[in-house]
Amino acid sequence: MPAILSILFLYISYRYSKKEINFEYRRKIEKGIKKKHLIYYFVGIGLSAAGIFSISFILVLAQGFLQQYEVILIFTLAMVGEGIFGFIFGIAYDKIGKEIIIIGPILAILIILMVNFHNILIYMFLGLLFGSFTGVNDTVTRSVVANYIEETNRGSVFGTLNTSYGYGLLVSSIFIGYFFNRISIVIVYVIILQITSIIVLLKFFKKVNDSVPNSV
Repeated sequence: MPAILSILFLYISYRYSKKEINFEYRRKIEKGIKKKHLIYYFVGIGLSAAGIFSISFILVLAQGFLQQYEVILIFTLAMVGEGIFGFIFGIAYDKIGKEIIIIGPILAILIILMVNFHNILIYMFLGLLFGSFTGVNDTVTRSVVANYIEETNRGSVFGTLNTSYGYGLLVSSIFIGYFFNRISIVIVYVIILQITSIIVLLKFFKKVNDSVPNSV
């Protein structure tokens, strides 16, 4: 049923889009950003993804001291958190601006600092935190692209962004999986990558603010 409904809504959207000649005329696309500045953005997002202690690892740890239904509850909270916080961060982006994306690396640091507290309430909170992390990356990271990149170049930029994020997750899975039983190494690794991600993203913001007058 969800698959059928998805196809239905996609078809409706497709029919509606054929009636619209241009979706961009109602809004202003910020101009002036240089493509080389996007390298900082791609690297920053990729580093953050490469340093995330993902929900898979959280659930593996949870299985060591929680009941099966409690482990499932943690995953459920992660999915709920992604939906709720994705919406919240989307609104925050409209009100505050692109700098809200820094919350992603901060959330990743909070997650790794709490995984040693083997408590059901802590791990339920970790599920929500991971959902928040993915919520930021599902909304704000893409909103930045839509706000600064013209429609003619947006597809390739989205593709590069998703590639950076995807390979970052791959690196995270390999490294953290290999050192899974040596949590101290994982903590140092995650913190270093997330702090580096923040530095690189701040560099991107500075480049954008210098090149785009009155940018959001």
